[in-house]
Amino acid sequence: MAPLKSFLPALVILAASFALRAVALDTDAYGRLDWSAGLLTDEGFYTHNARNMALYGTARTDEFNNMLLSPSLHALQAWLMASFGVGVVQVRWISVLSGTVGVGLLGAILWRTVSPLAALGAMAVLGLDHTSALFSRMALMDTPAGLGCTMGLACFAAALLTRRNRAAWAWLALCGAVLGATVMNRSLTLYILPAPALALLHVAYGMGVRRGRSWVITRLAAYGAALVLVVGGFWLEYIRPNAAEIGPMTRYYRTRQLQPKSVQHLAGNLQRAAFGDHRGIAPYLFRHAPVPFVLTLVGLAAAGVGRLRRNAAPSADADAALARQGVLAFLAAWLACGWLLLAAVAYSPTRYYISTYPALAGLAGWALGALVPNVRRLATRLPAARFTVAALTAFIVYHAVQTLVHRGAPGARGVAMAALCALPAVAALGWLRWGRPIDLSRRAVPAMVALCAVWVMTNGWWLADWGRNLSRSQIEMSQWLGAELPRGSVLIGDVAPGVCMDNRLVAVNVIDGLCNGDSPVERWAGRPRYVVILDGRWLEKYWTERYSELIIPANRVKLARVLRWDVGVYRVPADYAARAHRVTIGRNSPEGKTG
Repeated sequence: MAPLKSFLPALVILAASFALRAVALDTDAYGRLDWSAGLLTDEGFYTHNARNMALYGTARTDEFNNMLLSPSLHALQAWLMASFGVGVVQVRWISVLSGTVGVGLLGAILWRTVSPLAALGAMAVLGLDHTSALFSRMALMDTPAGLGCTMGLACFAAALLTRRNRAAWAWLALCGAVLGATVMNRSLTLYILPAPALALLHVAYGMGVRRGRSWVITRLAAYGAALVLVVGGFWLEYIRPNAAEIGPMTRYYRTRQLQPKSVQHLAGNLQRAAFGDHRGIAPYLFRHAPVPFVLTLVGLAAAGVGRLRRNAAPSADADAALARQGVLAFLAAWLACGWLLLAAVAYSPTRYYISTYPALAGLAGWALGALVPNVRRLATRLPAARFTVAALTAFIVYHAVQTLVHRGAPGARGVAMAALCALPAVAALGWLRWGRPIDLSRRAVPAMVALCAVWVMTNGWWLADWGRNLSRSQIEMSQWLGAELPRGSVLIGDVAPGVCMDNRLVAVNVIDGLCNGDSPVERWAGRPRYVVILDGRWLEKYWTERYSELIIPANRVKLARVLRWDVGVYRVPADYAARAHRVTIGRNSPEGKTG
């Protein structure tokens, strides 16, 4: 057994990861993490039913019931609020702990199957990079889902490490059960399900040592049977009894948010994900986590070139090679399937990327440790390698230029487009013409140190920016509402749940086509009512079209900057329902129609 001091760097990273997630947990989410206002609203959405149970003794108070889409997370949130009181900090601890456990678990998997250096690199990226750590401070569904995916990877790795068939089948069955439960509680992680099967096929037929058909079939059957059993049981016991509510919710999310409207729409989504400016997976990761992102791309490109060359010699330790290649193939399939799905959907805010971060971190850690062989494999004169490096160079230069010269900047679009077209092409052609083989064997340590230094500087800049802008605007808004508005008030609007997590007022989410969109103000007549919406230049069209007589300066009792959005609170006059009813009668009665 290795001495404790050999694990000391991992323990330090784990402790720092926990501290970064737990410090000042009552402060706002970092506003530059996401372009979407979901930073302001989604924590309230996901904790809505648990808060209702703690305050009112019932989960359902209106038509919005997110607990139906994540029942396990809801049960944990309800227990926390019942035990420790209502508040955003209480439920944020779920993400803090699941994120920290995920860091340790990923490190343990890679330490056992790949290398200690890969494990430390992966732990540092997942634990300390702001893209992962700062999202893990929020009460979202995705950080626990990422832990579920990592637990599935751990079961898969255990199946490859054992030499006993029955033990392997048991571990793969557990893998299927864990991933099935993860998807049933966060349907967006559906992309993780092919990863174990693809990894099994890779180690069976892609490593130069073919294994028998029964080896593959029995392991796939164990994984698939458990997956079907869990999903089927969940459907019978939970989805079918609640189908009347779950069906319309999932249909709304699929048709109104995720599903592309046409082939052209799909093509536009994919183009934006790869080459977008302010939105998209590639531009976001290049600006926020350039070193892990580029390391991962280099590692995947090198692995692809290595497969094309078909020069991988069988390892002397076949069992170790099996586990190593299986885990890396799982991570690659996890990340590739996740990126493909998130690139294709029509609505893909950056918080959706959270469940792919363990895969990105694991591959980045491996790519750092395998930097020398990866560079050697790519930087040769073989045509496949040269064209791969040329394409990768053009892609990196494109995003580097776009980071400096945005396409949408006033008066600079022509210059930006010219630079985006010319410089990547020049860089790619320059490599094809003058690029030479590179050998980092004698410069491996300085190269790794330089990469780590660049990561520390870029990530440190983002963390410093987060630290400089720490505020409590969201919780202060919630407390102000609880103190200043009448007891028993009903706050109506899609922003209401996000600013009610630390008070005892009733929050009613309003999303037209999904929940409470039909007469949301009128149905709460008889109680003090307030409309809480995005205001200023973000003023919501639904409210200006349907309740223009309410959304006026005379009714506004509060206008505050919460995170980076203006939030307006509008008082609903006590006699509003009666006035609205009289108008309706006048328009629709025989007297009104005949004039």
